[in-house]
Amino acid sequence: MKKWLPISIILLSFLLVFACKKETPKATGSVGDDTPKVTNIKFIPFGPYKVIGKEIKTKQMSETISYLWNDSFSDKTFDNLFNMKDALPTDLSGDLVGYMRDFNEKDNTFTYVVGLFMKPDTKAPAGYVSYDIPKCTVAVVWIEGKEFRLFADGPGIAMDAIEKNGYAVDQKNAFISEVYNEERFSAPKKKGAEKLTLDYYIPCVKK
Repeated sequence: MKKWLPISIILLSFLLVFACKKETPKATGSVGDDTPKVTNIKFIPFGPYKVIGKEIKTKQMSETISYLWNDSFSDKTFDNLFNMKDALPTDLSGDLVGYMRDFNEKDNTFTYVVGLFMKPDTKAPAGYVSYDIPKCTVAVVWIEGKEFRLFADGPGIAMDAIEKNGYAVDQKNAFISEVYNEERFSAPKKKGAEKLTLDYYIPCVKK
């Protein structure tokens, strides 16, 4: 089991999905610049899947996200999901995800789910929620940087990279998923690495 917790306060710059004209952070690459950098981007067929886990309705800058992760480790939320071995997609790595949807511009609320991507016909256990992820194209963007900056700047940087590669965010299937890859994020974090790589999965369409 991966014993780490995301940073307690996450700046929700992913609300740029609904404010595309707002300037997004740029990875300049200058000396001494702590801005996270895109190290890889690819556009792949994705789904159908289901995301299953525990959810909260939360707001920008809320520590409830951290509390949800903490509770989900302690109450064996993730252990129970990993034990559903027949429901785990064989074409995915089985990493923990932080899945965001139902963005509300009026009050800055959104739904945040901690859990796993699972096969589309999987029934959620009692006490869990599930959301269908239809067949789509996702941008998989690897962003490297200091942990706080990954959350604060990463989504905007990811969407900027998507636009520069000739794609646009799919507004009809709007979600953002943090994927905590074991090799790039979880293991380095446990070793105290200064910089980590967080994967962002964002549905998109060709311009």
